[in-house]
Order: sequence, then structure tokens, then C-alpha cells
Amino acid sequence: TAILELINVGLKELETEPTVTVYPNPSNGVFEIELWFPNGSTPHMRLFDLTGRQLLTKEISIGSSNVKAQLDIAGLKDGVYILEIQDGKYRVQKRILKAR
Repeated sequence: TAILELINVGLKELETEPTVTVYPNPSNGVFEIELWFPNGSTPHMRLFDLTGRQLLTKEISIGSSNVKAQLDIAGLKDGVYILEIQDGKYRVQKRILKAR
């Protein structure tokens, strides 16, 4: 007789981990954001400066597919900012650079 043992090598984790892509980075102030969080999530997007001061907060509604959003920070000073997208379980942070 033969015994076949199946081992999960992480595919389930890959399917449930959120993904966030921000481009172009650096930008003149308008960033495109593509994100996927597990269905049913209602993540919040927050923007911080490097001192930790919160500059923006927004709730994002997630459907069954990738969500595309635009972040316009053209009115802010040139510099590095931290974009954080978080739901109750996951938190993703991206550094973005606004430069003219």
C-alpha cells in the first residue's frame, strides 16, 4: 500500500494576505493605490507625516475584487509620508515620496 501525505505549503496564507501596491512612487502628489483585503474587510486608510501626525483618514469598502483608489496629496509639502491601510486583523504600511 502507498500512503500519500499532503502538506499545505502556504497557498491558503497567500490567498488571505492583503496586498497593497502604490504607484508612481515617487510622485508629484497623485498616487494610484491598488489593494486587496479579504472579503468582508472594511480597512481604513491613514496618512502620516514622519513625525507621526495623522494627516488623512478614509474608510475603504472592499468587494470581491481588487480596489483601485487615488490619493491626491498635491497640497502637502514635498517629503516622505507613511500610508497605512489597516483592518481588524492586518496592517500594511507603505512609504511614499511626494516630490515635484
